[in-house]
Amino acid sequence: MRLQNILLAETSSWFAVNKPSGISVERQPGASDTLEDLALHYGGGKQGIWIVHRLDRPTSGVVLMAKKKGALVSIQEQFRNGK
Repeated sequence: MRLQNILLAETSSWFAVNKPSGISVERQPGASDTLEDLALHYGGGKQGIWIVHRLDRPTSGVVLMAKKKGALVSIQEQFRNGK
C-alpha cells in the first residue's frame, strides 16, 4: 500500500488519510506497513511527521498527520476545544 492511494487532503502543514481497517497507525516492534511507516516513506524518510490522533487497528477512518510541530500543537488544541 502507498500513502498516495489513501491521501484525502494535503497542505504544507498537514495531511489527512483514509486509514483502512487492519493497519496500525503507530510504528511498533514486529509491525510493518503501519500508517506512520507509509507517512515517513511518503515524506522521503525524513523525521518530522507527527500523528495528530490515532484510531484502533480494526477501525477505519480519517487520520490527520502534521508535517510541522506548530501544526500538531494547533490541531490538537482545536480537538481539545471541539472545533
